[in-house]
Amino acid sequence: MSRLEGMTRASKPRTRHGFTLLCGALLALGALAWIASRSGAPDSDSDSETVTVSPRPTAQASVPDVTPVEPVAEEPAKPRVEPSKIAGRVLVGGEPAPGANLSVLAGGTWHHGTQTDEQGRFEMSARSEATHVEVWGMGLTHRLERDMSISQWLEIELPGGKVEGHVLDAGGEPIPRIEVHTWGMTPGLVHAVRTDETGHYAMLLTPGRYMVRAGGKWRVALGSAADVLSERYGAASTVANVQDRARISADLILHAGGTIQGVARDPSGKAISLGDVRTLDRLHYARTNDRGEFELPSVAPGRVRIEVVSTPYAGRATATVRSGEISRTEIITGTGSELHVISTGPDGRLVVPRRFSIVDARGESPSADVYHFEPGGISVDIYRWGPDQLWNDGAGPDHWSYNQSGAIGVRPLLPGTYTIRASLDGNDAGVTRVVDVGTEPLYQVWLQF
Repeated sequence: MSRLEGMTRASKPRTRHGFTLLCGALLALGALAWIASRSGAPDSDSDSETVTVSPRPTAQASVPDVTPVEPVAEEPAKPRVEPSKIAGRVLVGGEPAPGANLSVLAGGTWHHGTQTDEQGRFEMSARSEATHVEVWGMGLTHRLERDMSISQWLEIELPGGKVEGHVLDAGGEPIPRIEVHTWGMTPGLVHAVRTDETGHYAMLLTPGRYMVRAGGKWRVALGSAADVLSERYGAASTVANVQDRARISADLILHAGGTIQGVARDPSGKAISLGDVRTLDRLHYARTNDRGEFELPSVAPGRVRIEVVSTPYAGRATATVRSGEISRTEIITGTGSELHVISTGPDGRLVVPRRFSIVDARGESPSADVYHFEPGGISVDIYRWGPDQLWNDGAGPDHWSYNQSGAIGVRPLLPGTYTIRASLDGNDAGVTRVVDVGTEPLYQVWLQF
């Protein structure tokens, strides 16, 4: 046997032994890796939760049509309220209400508290024995029972909607910085804002029926200086029936206005002094001087009906208005009577109708003032836009609703046939009565519900 052959035979057992060691090492490493991987995974019987994140599907058909939800604004943190102070905010229709007025009832007397800022927030002093808070200036007045004698943060949420739109001239161009007024069932002016540089305006109002107007000569609501801009245009208006969470679009188109000048006379031709003159759309008012003369500026062009009322006289006339011109007219009045309407319920006691209307044979409201009697027989005049009266939107008769006991008075009523309608809750059929008014000074009508 050669030396080389002997060396080869001697190396074979060593090679087999090395191969065995190598395989054992690899098996050991594999076992260690398997143990390590098992130690990081939860056992099937364990309480741990396995969350599997699936990739975003790419096929649009497999994704359900879900309407995105707008993020809900976080409620502002309630700040610390100083002792003897009441702070909070007013929301109308879910939105902060700037410019809302708050009054409190303390000791049987109403005291004006404060007005909300641009974020609808307010702060005022607590009053002893204060039991109610009243929010007004955003439409119908809301009176809430609250303890206003203790320091607290008070959230006042009222139903309501938003009325917004643009004020444009006859050419469709926006009119910036002009006043927009809102009128309703509350006494006097309800709300007033100015348009921005794009002619846009927006206001929050509690549910109700309102007149929104701009233009015309009117008393200033948002400053001490005269609103000269409004006087350049004839007044325009629209009707807004506001409901909770509703948004109403109401654009106003203004035309260059004209002026109505005239004189009012009684049946004998004598001038009527201190007579109330107004357009039938209730957008313009004036009062006659000692010579019976009156002037209505900034009236929109067109045929305009006007009336004068000065008990016992009343009358109407029509004027044609042209932009930039003066139209002249004369109103010859007639002598009217006074009508008292007393309402009673099934038990014979006086009741208060929620709605009352009176129209003449042509279906128009008469040229007359409406008022009611307070207990004790004192008569209190109700203005055309007064607290106890639903206003006329130009499409139908005047409707009045009053909230104090006593008779309703209408004066002066010219001779003619009138139809009276009244209802207790504003929704029922109510009662209807036809009345013939002649030349007697006083007429009485009883309504039995």
